[in-house]
Amino acid sequence: MKLPGIFKKEEISAKVIWAKAERDIDVYVLFRKKFNTEDEIAEIKIFGDTYYNLYIDGSFIHRGPVRRHESHAEYDKLEIALNKGEHTIAVLVHHLGKECAGHRKGDKAFWCEIDTKAEKIITDESWKAKFLDAFITDGRIFSHFDFVEDIDMKKFPIGFMNPDFDDSAWENALVLFKAESENDVHKNYRQRTMKLFSYLTEKGELMKAGTFKDMPVEDDHFTHKIFGRVRDEAEADGNYSLYKFEKTISGTVKIAYECEEDSEIIVAYDDQLTPEGFVKPDRWSKYADRFLVEKGKGEAEVLFPRGFVYVLVDASKGCKILSVTATKEVYPYEEKKSFFADNKLLNDIFDVSVRTQQVCTIDGFTDCVNRERVLWLGDAYFDCMGNYYSTFDKGLLLTTLYEHAMGQTECGALGGYNSSNVKPNWLLMLSYNLMYLEMVTDYLLYTGDEENLLPLKETVKKLIAYAVSNINGRGVFDTNYKGCSNYWDWGYSEPEGENVKYCGYFAFIVDRMKEFDFFNDIITPEILVAVEKMREVSHEIFFDKEKKVYRDTSCSKLTTQAATSYAVLGNIKGSENYKELFNNITDKKMLDAIPIGENQENENGEPDLNKILPAATMYGATVTARTMFVKGLYSEGLKYLTEVWGEFAHLPTLPELRRNGANNTACHGWSASPAYLLPMYILGIRPLKEGYKEALFQIPNFENNEVTSANGSVITPKGEIKAAYTKYEGFIKADVFVPKDIKLTVKYKEKEYLLTEGANTVYIKA
Repeated sequence: MKLPGIFKKEEISAKVIWAKAERDIDVYVLFRKKFNTEDEIAEIKIFGDTYYNLYIDGSFIHRGPVRRHESHAEYDKLEIALNKGEHTIAVLVHHLGKECAGHRKGDKAFWCEIDTKAEKIITDESWKAKFLDAFITDGRIFSHFDFVEDIDMKKFPIGFMNPDFDDSAWENALVLFKAESENDVHKNYRQRTMKLFSYLTEKGELMKAGTFKDMPVEDDHFTHKIFGRVRDEAEADGNYSLYKFEKTISGTVKIAYECEEDSEIIVAYDDQLTPEGFVKPDRWSKYADRFLVEKGKGEAEVLFPRGFVYVLVDASKGCKILSVTATKEVYPYEEKKSFFADNKLLNDIFDVSVRTQQVCTIDGFTDCVNRERVLWLGDAYFDCMGNYYSTFDKGLLLTTLYEHAMGQTECGALGGYNSSNVKPNWLLMLSYNLMYLEMVTDYLLYTGDEENLLPLKETVKKLIAYAVSNINGRGVFDTNYKGCSNYWDWGYSEPEGENVKYCGYFAFIVDRMKEFDFFNDIITPEILVAVEKMREVSHEIFFDKEKKVYRDTSCSKLTTQAATSYAVLGNIKGSENYKELFNNITDKKMLDAIPIGENQENENGEPDLNKILPAATMYGATVTARTMFVKGLYSEGLKYLTEVWGEFAHLPTLPELRRNGANNTACHGWSASPAYLLPMYILGIRPLKEGYKEALFQIPNFENNEVTSANGSVITPKGEIKAAYTKYEGFIKADVFVPKDIKLTVKYKEKEYLLTEGANTVYIKA
């Protein structure tokens, strides 16, 4: 795939280097080099597989690179201010060496170029290199989290990044080949399009401490098996310390300790606690790091980021934990206050949604930084939409689109994981693939950037063909056909079979795509005919005449809020009476208990097929809220949104599930759709034509004056739209600043006003 111009390509002169290593999986390698500069800014280009930490003169500078497809790897470009004289660059590289949900299987590699006035330094055999045998490993890498760190600090070269560190015993680096040569699997290097992290330090607050005997222990406690920990009476005096940070963060932790003898320190992370007040056992077992430390005072630091609010430090007898600090990696999320209303709950919901998306944006749109540091295609849809309203990072948006496209399979479907070559069939989720089609359509609408989308046309064409291939002889989508998997809510076991959610959503997306000339050669007359047939027969197959809602599939009597919502969104025949349909799926007398997670029963056992199953996640609830707003049901949509999200508005970030399930996390980007739903529909700003050539300021009509004033701003390619409305007795005052080259219409009920460039005030009779 030929990448567009936004992905800057420059010639690389560096050589790819490595060290003599004892293994190829889960390898840690150190590199060092001294160089001279004048009083100036040094430009550094750097790449490492899988991750690197960069240090200059002993100070940590940056972690990278972003996750990527190896055929178009992205390097980082930094500018560092340096005084005249000698300096030391040190780099620690961690090479996973195997695929997992978060990464593709790349080749071991490190290269760097340093441009100064005095000289240009490149990686070659003159660099010092050392394989770190301090890391104990059995090749154990957790699919969704990558790896844990098990470090014998007695073997670790403490201070390796400092200028005065003695590296004379290190060997010279091994030159593998020149970067971008035919032997380099990481070819076609491009400069990173996503912004570089900033880093902040935060000190953890000690919540409680005690001995091992105070902590609950399970017989199958996996941590014991991993690290040989068996808490018997002889170890009862070993101790723990539990630290808390302000909110979920992604970062590294540093443990300061004082030990009477050589000791063991195990560190576990979570963003919530068990009822007993400890990190959950499944987190404790899978994602704990360990340090073997020497007698005396010292510090032990995890080298690569984890996600956490709480840090539980488990130290053997005689080891005292002095403090826990974190270096947070922060994506420069240039947040705009794109929504504010005279409704405190809505403001709180908006703020926690933006915060959640910010935390879950690291080197891509991440599922959650704690348990599952994976770039899921489904999550990316919600994060991209939030990005258009709370910040506008074009490079991040395009990187997301292209990375997923590069994982397209032979059948035309995109894999559920970004930057991964894990290929189980269940990852080819048609639900996610339909979301990708809308992501591409949204990018065109919000940016007008056809040029950078052109290389993706073939991807979209193949994906549409894959979708159509899953339409059966009756004219509807069949999830038993060609391995087409479900994944709409993660709240219940979704039945296989002919599925109304696919039919409604596909029809909606095709309607959107046919509005753009860009897709004329993709949305063919045959597809339009198929969609109209789908709308006709879907009512016959899926409508439940007794409950007067839509069933999810033809093979089950299960009815969910999402099924009817997608039927209405796609204008399935019979959904014209959408107000009644939404009344039915939100009628509390008809609702079953909220389910608690995939393949888990709700509190009443299996779903009651005589009732309607509500959304288990805010991810699943989004379609219901969105469809209500699309259909102009502002009061109903706002009531539903505040009921679902309002319960969590007081939290630092939004959780994965609406109920506390076994795999729940307290920070999930897919839950944060109010970051765009509120400015889009309750403030009412959205584009109508590509790149905001035409825009709408739709003042919502509430039945009971739930919101009487709102204001905010939205970034567009043509400038910033600033809008506000206030409802008075008998009239509405609308203020809006319209950038040049945007035709903006203010609309309230049937009344429309076309505004000109600049500041405008309109008075509308209510």
